[in-house]
Amino acid sequence: MKKRKIALLALLSIILIASSPAVAQIDSHYFAETGHTLKGRFLQYWLQHGGLAQQGYPISDEIQERSDTDGKLHTVQYFERAVFELHPENQPPNDVLLSLLGNFQYQKKYPNGASGQQASTDNSLLFAETGMSLGGKFRTYWEQHGGIAQQGYPISDEFQEVGTDGVTRTVQYFERAVFEMHPENAGTPYYVLLTQLGTLRYHAPLPTSDLLGLDMVSPTEGWAVGDKGVILHYNGGRWQQAGSRVQDGSYLNSISMDSTDDGWAVGDGIMLHYTSGSWHMDNDAPAQVSRFQGRPWPKLVSISMASADEGWAITDDAAGRFLHYANGAWSLDAADLFVSQGLRVKMISAQEGWALGVYDIQHYSNGSWMPVQMVGHMNADSPVLRDLSMVSANEGWAVGRGHLYRYDGVKWNDQPSPTSVDLFGVQMLSANDGWAVGGVVPTGGGGTILHYDGSNWTPYNSPTDKAFYTLKMVSPTEGWAVGEAGTILHYQNGTWSVHQQ
Repeated sequence: MKKRKIALLALLSIILIASSPAVAQIDSHYFAETGHTLKGRFLQYWLQHGGLAQQGYPISDEIQERSDTDGKLHTVQYFERAVFELHPENQPPNDVLLSLLGNFQYQKKYPNGASGQQASTDNSLLFAETGMSLGGKFRTYWEQHGGIAQQGYPISDEFQEVGTDGVTRTVQYFERAVFEMHPENAGTPYYVLLTQLGTLRYHAPLPTSDLLGLDMVSPTEGWAVGDKGVILHYNGGRWQQAGSRVQDGSYLNSISMDSTDDGWAVGDGIMLHYTSGSWHMDNDAPAQVSRFQGRPWPKLVSISMASADEGWAITDDAAGRFLHYANGAWSLDAADLFVSQGLRVKMISAQEGWALGVYDIQHYSNGSWMPVQMVGHMNADSPVLRDLSMVSANEGWAVGRGHLYRYDGVKWNDQPSPTSVDLFGVQMLSANDGWAVGGVVPTGGGGTILHYDGSNWTPYNSPTDKAFYTLKMVSPTEGWAVGEAGTILHYQNGTWSVHQQ
């Protein structure tokens, strides 16, 4: 209690100073309560817009994070009830904006809208912008605490919600906040309190769904997708769950980002497109693939974009089909060349790529797909293939059920493997450096990790007992692998370890 009083006195001193012309001289304040520092323009904004009561303590330092709203990279700082974004392109006071945490939380928690909503009839105000009403104690609080600038428009009416403490309360969602009604505090300024949306977002636990697809845009940004339509975004040094348009629990298999601003993800009859900072269903794609009209949209297992203007995807039906993206539209390629179920496509450029089926491999060159000979792997009795990675046009590796295959520029040759476990992913960094990941070793070991040193593939000790389904190296010294039950591994300083938020 004594420490808290001292902290509050210190904050009161800062607030008193902030009311004087000397406010510009306040550079920073360290909060022992959370171990984080608030400084510069963010400190000024915090002091001038409600401070502790409105924004809460800082729960991070300043970090770089890509906005889910505009898709741009901003300097941000997390607080218990808000996230500040620095916008130096704007003139004060609009050079600091608040993230739309209410929107993010509402879309994540109630993708189809919250049930049991009731519009307030107590001195109610209707907002034509959102079609929602605001009245009673919530309206009073909203008007006295920054209105649209601080709280945003209401995006729901009032309804009952169970809080993180297990208590059911009347709440209302706004673009930047969630109001909670606390009748136990009647007669005090705390009848209406704000949900700690900053805390919920910053410390949100990651889902435990299997992660099946992964792509890194850079060492500091990437995406993963998986079962139940899960989409994770690596940004600002943390993985966070992103808003997904998949509503029926369907899975996403593969993701391909051609830039920080554009990418695609595919799955069980699903094609998502990332533009303008958010994911949305590409509802035009099924209609454009005329041969599927009148039939269910196919299950898509892999996608690879050579650029924002050209890419390929494949289906997992009995004879994997190629879908081609060009001129702003998806179309079914004229030839269905796979003799087996499609599994993976990897484009090196718009002019060259590779695709892999359960039992065969195709090469794209000179505008067409052609099969490539595989020695010792020619029929349904052969081990199942899973993934491939090319070092150059004349060298690459493919992996499958306990098998490794090497491409010599003409054909794929079976190579000795140190494991009989299913290998699901491979990435070559050079002719002398590569990694492969796979299922759990049946003799009580963890998920399979193999390293290639130019001569041999050698097992690497796994830090977890979960299987790994794919990996992405961003450099010879850093990479990621994802897999079973939401497992995320990070490779740094020569060591694979389970990623901790």
